Amino acid sequence: MSKILIAVDGSKSSAKAIEYVVNRKRRGENIEVYFLNVQPKISPRRGLISHSMIEDYQKQEREAVFNQAGVKSKAKYLKADIYGEIGDAAECIIAFARKSKCDEIVMGSRGLGKVKGLLMGSVVSKVVQLSPVPVVVVR
Repeated sequence: MSKILIAVDGSKSSAKAIEYVVNRKRRGENIEVYFLNVQPKISPRRGLISHSMIEDYQKQEREAVFNQAGVKSKAKYLKADIYGEIGDAAECIIAFARKSKCDEIVMGSRGLGKVKGLLMGSVVSKVVQLSPVPVVVVR
């Protein structure tokens, strides 16, 4: 059985990544699936934003991503586990893949383009460069 990590962020391209794995399952592949959403780390501001406000916000954002992408219904079909992390997206994805002993990471391409990708950096590019396992980027 192959372990696959699907990184989801609520974008159209991450929905395509989910469908890619669903199609593999339909073809009869024996896979174990993990969904992972990573929320950025937000620092509290004295008097303005508390730790609990940040935690509530991140939980709401994660739930919105999971609902928007239909992750919960797909997770039932795939018999997948759903996880959330907080921090740098690429680093969390790679750390989770290592910790869970995943055989593959599947993620959508946001299509930033070459210029924006060079200037801003890209989660996909960083994961592809640093991942200890193969990365499938779905467009």
